[in-house]
Amino acid sequence: MEYVITLLEYTRKSLEQEIRDGDLLRNNMPKATRLLRQIKELKRGIKILRAKLN
Repeated sequence: MEYVITLLEYTRKSLEQEIRDGDLLRNNMPKATRLLRQIKELKRGIKILRAKLN
């Protein structure tokens, strides 16, 4: 279970980096919005899994 949480966190960080490095909030707002929604879902999933783990 810990491995799954680690993978989700890695995915979240890579999406955040893609938004930041690509300067997507200025250049491509629809893609940035889509990625931010995915990040929000990943954060929610991580939170739920950590709650079930404890």
